[in-house]
Amino acid sequence: MSRSHDGAADDGPAAIEITFQPMGVTVEVPRGETLFRAAADVGVEVDTVCGGNGLCGKCKVLVTDESSVAAKPIDHVHLNGDEIRDGYRLSCQIEANEDLVVSVPPAGARNVKILHHGVQREVPLRPNVLKIHLPFVPPRSRDGIADWDAVKAVLPSWFTRVQVPLHWLRRLPALIRDETGMTLTIVRRRTVTRIEPGDTTIDSCGIAVDVGSTSIVGYLLDLNTGEELAVASGLNRQAAYGDDIIGRLSRAQFDESGLLRLHELLIDQLDDVFDELLSAAGADKSVVTEVTVVGNMAMHHFLLRLDSTYLGLSPYAPVTRDSVVVSADTLGLHLEPDVPVYVLPNIAGFVGSDTVGVILASGISTARTPTMAVDVGTNGEVVIGSRDGMVACSAPAGPAFEGARIKHGMRATTGAIDHVSMNGDVDFSVIGDTAPVGICGSALIDIAAGMLRSGLLDHTGKLLLHRELPDSVPGALRDRLVDGETRKDSYFVLVREGEGEALSEIVFTQQDIREFQLAKGAIRAGQMVLQQQVGIEDDDLGEVVLAGAFGTYIDLKNARLVNLVPPIEMGRLRSVGNAAGVGAKLALLSTRQRSLAERIGAGTEHIRLSGLDEFQKAFTHAMRFPHINPTGGN
Repeated sequence: MSRSHDGAADDGPAAIEITFQPMGVTVEVPRGETLFRAAADVGVEVDTVCGGNGLCGKCKVLVTDESSVAAKPIDHVHLNGDEIRDGYRLSCQIEANEDLVVSVPPAGARNVKILHHGVQREVPLRPNVLKIHLPFVPPRSRDGIADWDAVKAVLPSWFTRVQVPLHWLRRLPALIRDETGMTLTIVRRRTVTRIEPGDTTIDSCGIAVDVGSTSIVGYLLDLNTGEELAVASGLNRQAAYGDDIIGRLSRAQFDESGLLRLHELLIDQLDDVFDELLSAAGADKSVVTEVTVVGNMAMHHFLLRLDSTYLGLSPYAPVTRDSVVVSADTLGLHLEPDVPVYVLPNIAGFVGSDTVGVILASGISTARTPTMAVDVGTNGEVVIGSRDGMVACSAPAGPAFEGARIKHGMRATTGAIDHVSMNGDVDFSVIGDTAPVGICGSALIDIAAGMLRSGLLDHTGKLLLHRELPDSVPGALRDRLVDGETRKDSYFVLVREGEGEALSEIVFTQQDIREFQLAKGAIRAGQMVLQQQVGIEDDDLGEVVLAGAFGTYIDLKNARLVNLVPPIEMGRLRSVGNAAGVGAKLALLSTRQRSLAERIGAGTEHIRLSGLDEFQKAFTHAMRFPHINPTGGN
């Protein structure tokens, strides 16, 4: 960049050219734009958890001419000396002030563990959309009766108020005179959404979708039999703007172009998921007669392109929490234009329709005894209820379970350590059976539990120094403990260089322990507050169910030990998988379940935790670990 004689920077060109390698993508960006944002806007995948806010240290890129981009203080926080010297910088910290060529390391999003299945509930098949075949009737035999009157005359008696849109009325004369007859697709026994020649009643399918912050999962179901024909999924492409919801809300806040971008990313990805489903089933889009969707409140707003500005500002008011029915054409989905898309109702704040799906799938609303459901994530949703009523809250856990703010944290993808045991020494498993490169959320629970049992960690979360260790700590674990100049600099070597073919050391620090305590403490405190609100003790809970990918892959015994869930008998702890997706399927297959979802959305009481004295008190308690006697291993 050129400078004037007094040392001030010249204005330079208004547009800067950035080339991303090895993709070979070159883009012009406004002067001052960050490289991270430029990459996201052109679809170049840069690893991130925090959405380019300088918190996670994952978005590093290699600058070809490192002398032209000085390292900033935040670079030194997240990158080691060798990386700085080699030219690595955090892309969220590089402002485009001159033409640059940068190399982008792989984002590590391949082979991510995406949960497809959850607890199944058998319900009578009663879809919202029906196909009815009407045989051909010669026009002369109808004696001049209006075409639509002739149709109504032969429809079943319970279809007395069926309406037909104008564009289908215009096509009716030709279709009713087709000698193969015609098939009407009717929604809620009231609205015709399609008329086709011949008998196509056998081709009636629906798609249920769970639009999660991390991943999107779609299911193709046969509405004549209830059979699941195909499943397809992928990482939510909005992750380029942050793994956490707050980062994405910030992108859309007061910015119509940001909201449009997040909406388009969802619609494009849903089209791809639909194509994959139909291809797997050997079908085309004409068989799809309805779509049902669940998602958290932010995904709900991004999907429908609702102004999400105030959802991201206290007191976090959504545009609507009601269910929404909209045509595929209105959303821009590449299905038949009149296909209805039913978005399940939300509860309030950050408790969205995905939680309604969990309640629906797990049967909480009809349970005889109080049941707790917990969906662990950046916002941990908690529900307690029975047929006598339900309460719910969203606990601000933060992104630690997604790998953010953990020194060697990462998502549950290839190379992530997902489970750890400490039986005299450290044993671990790695996703993809490859060399370990980091730690994902499920392993955090195992590590904390193993360190507690071994005596490396006390109930306050303090990583003990060598001189403080009890005699029962095995020598191999002692050797992995490194005392820092101060206690906060201490760490535990989970993987040494070369172990499991690791290219470098992977450690778990005192700060990592604190971040884990903050995350699990928020979720546990949310549970405790809800229990106080409804006057339920641990012994009163008939069952605690953990939903979602995290709740499925964690060790439940360890989750109980680290105080993530109530200290109840193991027989009352259960993982229910992708219950949100199951809820979307139930709403697709059964109008009764859909009506129940409406009652759940309207009737579940929402407890707002922020500002509650009870939450602050519970949080202080929930951050701690139980007092246990060290055993020297798991």
